[in-house]
Amino acid sequence: MGSGNQRVGKWLDKWLEDHVKENNSPRTHQSYESHVRVRLKPTIGDIRLDKLKAADIRRMLKNTEEKRSAATVLHVFTTLKIALNCAVKIEELFTQNVTL
Repeated sequence: MGSGNQRVGKWLDKWLEDHVKENNSPRTHQSYESHVRVRLKPTIGDIRLDKLKAADIRRMLKNTEEKRSAATVLHVFTTLKIALNCAVKIEELFTQNVTL
């Protein structure tokens, strides 16, 4: 187990391609991809998976909150939570999802 130097952005790209695209509707994939591209990667994409902290997520959410509705903030957070759950439970890249 271990993510090595894998960055959050790289994991999100892999998650979209390997886990979302084939298991969800095109509309769901498009929604997740938009959250990843517009909100997640620009703010936390360069952080190593094993170094991602709750404070990083709070900062990303605050940045999103300043520009979008509460519903959008919740959707972006949910997208990240699902992606990190996959990294923990399916890929076993690390042991704990910091969004929980």
